[in-house]
Amino acid sequence: MNRIAPVLEWMKSNPVAVACTTVVLISLVVLFWLAPSKAASAVKEHEPKINGMAGQIRTNSSTRVQIPGMGAHDPPQSINIVVNPQAIDKLKGTYATMRNEYEAIEKLVLDLNKYGDAGIKDDDHTLVVNQAYLPNPNTDQDSGYEQVAKGVYIKRIDGLRARLNGGIPPGAKDIAAIKRLEEQKFKELTNVTTIPKQHESTIIRRTADLVEEKYKSRAKEIGIYCDEVRRTADQKGFTGPFHIGAWVASGTAYGPEAVWEGELVLWIQQDIVEAIVRANRDPSKGKAATVVDAPIKRLVGIRVFPGYLGIDTVDKGVNPRTDLGANLTGQAQNRKGLIAKTRKALNERLVDNFTASPTGRVSNPLYDVRLAELKVIVDSSQLPKVFNAIGSVNLMAVTGVKMKAVDEFEEFRKGYYYGTNVDVMELTLEIEAKWLREFTAGKLEDLAKNQTVGFMPDRLRYRLGVPTVDPKFAPKEKTNN
Repeated sequence: MNRIAPVLEWMKSNPVAVACTTVVLISLVVLFWLAPSKAASAVKEHEPKINGMAGQIRTNSSTRVQIPGMGAHDPPQSINIVVNPQAIDKLKGTYATMRNEYEAIEKLVLDLNKYGDAGIKDDDHTLVVNQAYLPNPNTDQDSGYEQVAKGVYIKRIDGLRARLNGGIPPGAKDIAAIKRLEEQKFKELTNVTTIPKQHESTIIRRTADLVEEKYKSRAKEIGIYCDEVRRTADQKGFTGPFHIGAWVASGTAYGPEAVWEGELVLWIQQDIVEAIVRANRDPSKGKAATVVDAPIKRLVGIRVFPGYLGIDTVDKGVNPRTDLGANLTGQAQNRKGLIAKTRKALNERLVDNFTASPTGRVSNPLYDVRLAELKVIVDSSQLPKVFNAIGSVNLMAVTGVKMKAVDEFEEFRKGYYYGTNVDVMELTLEIEAKWLREFTAGKLEDLAKNQTVGFMPDRLRYRLGVPTVDPKFAPKEKTNN
């Protein structure tokens, strides 16, 4: 029975071969039964035909296919595969498993884009400016709702500084207070109202020592040096390390394009801040390090470049970092045709564009690419932690690096204390941020059915080649974005 089992298993796995073999055997039996004396000659006469049928068995039970090479530059390989119901069932199961894995990965990546991964509510990629706060088309001035919206936006920006436990070094007022206190102590000890000139140098040295102690103690109290966000003197902008669009300080009405750009700029900065937090986290203590121990010691500035990387950079020679422009005219989209074209593109391999980006990644039907610049003062011995932290957040990658020497003594004179025997440098990083259009513009199939879609405004959709929410949308004039 044990000897027969493998045969039975083979027969179950190769039903086509069994059927063809049975036909051949039956034919031979009939041949011998009809003419026993001529059996030998008949078999020889039909040998070519029998061999042909055997070949058909092999053809029907297997087929030769080409598969891609193991490496990126390896040629394809030709192999024989067995085709039978059992193999087909196994392949179906494998495909189903692969599909489930793909869908799980797709959801994970989409959730990173949607919600961020900081685990903190204020860092979620949710709309800060509610749609109800959009401008009144009948007026050029901000409504009360718009002022509230801008206030909420600035509050979220301020929250980034708090997330970093950011602070500034002692300033002129702090130093003046220390000097006054020393002078007061001297007067009380010597019972004089005016400090004699021969003792002024003593006060100065003592004040200098106390200021140095103040600089060091402040560095141990905060997580990173980070300036405060303040309005400029002319009230037309903001100072500080964070990127805040002019529309926030503007007294005129703003358009949905400006609001959307503000949202995306904020989300990118949230992700960069999260990367700084991760880099500066002290594993031994389970919390953020202070300036003295942190890899990233000072946030000089974050800037998000306008425009969507790769849009028109090849066909029209537009700089990949230029804005999309407010002047845009055209007819309504052939929405049905555009959706079909997009669906086809999503099933094809993305084309690399190394002219626009060192990674080859540019905006495409699957995701958009935005570039940002991060300028920080870092401990040169801890650079790997900085790069690893940035790569661990959302879908960001470092695509450019610039390094500049820093004079620690000159920095200390300004109040910045980075630690003892620490060699710091100014590091300017170009960061690539990717945003799935399924999140920003909605699922393509939902667009096709006019169902719930993403937040991207129609004017931007039109410019990027994304199906508009309004099938009749056609840009005709300049927008105030």
